[in-house]
Amino acid sequence: MANLDLCLVRHGSTDWTEQSRFCGWSDIGLSSLGKLEVESLKKNIDPNFFDMVFSSDLSRCLETADIIGSNPQVDSRLREVFFGKFEGLTWKELDDDERKVFLDVENFRFPAGESHSDFNNRIKDFLFSLEDGSHLLITHGGVIRLILNLYARDVPVPPGGFVEISLEL
Repeated sequence: MANLDLCLVRHGSTDWTEQSRFCGWSDIGLSSLGKLEVESLKKNIDPNFFDMVFSSDLSRCLETADIIGSNPQVDSRLREVFFGKFEGLTWKELDDDERKVFLDVENFRFPAGESHSDFNNRIKDFLFSLEDGSHLLITHGGVIRLILNLYARDVPVPPGGFVEISLEL
């Protein structure tokens, strides 16, 4: 059993975030606003405080890590869910049948993308690989929401925001 203190940091905004576009595995960098959001994190996050720092391998997370002054271990398991053919689209651009995919939380699979089960298993695999200690994870909104839904209380974490939780796995 591992005792984990996690600080879950959501990368700053991207142009797609600002346009409410689904951005899973598309490698979109931070926008000007996103860089400002992350700059404000430096007041609250000291990467040197943590035993380990991990980041998704996508640019928006790596830029976030760089701005806050960390040198993370990169792990692709921390990627956002893969939206498949929905990548780059907005909610309004989906038809009614496509929107239903999002509502079937237990069984959904994004067309040409990732299933909820695969996403869930990928994140659990990462978490169960962690050793006891305090860890900073620089990742995506969906990853943070999944971890909070599985182990804590779901609270909204805006771009460039963070939440801290303790887990026993």
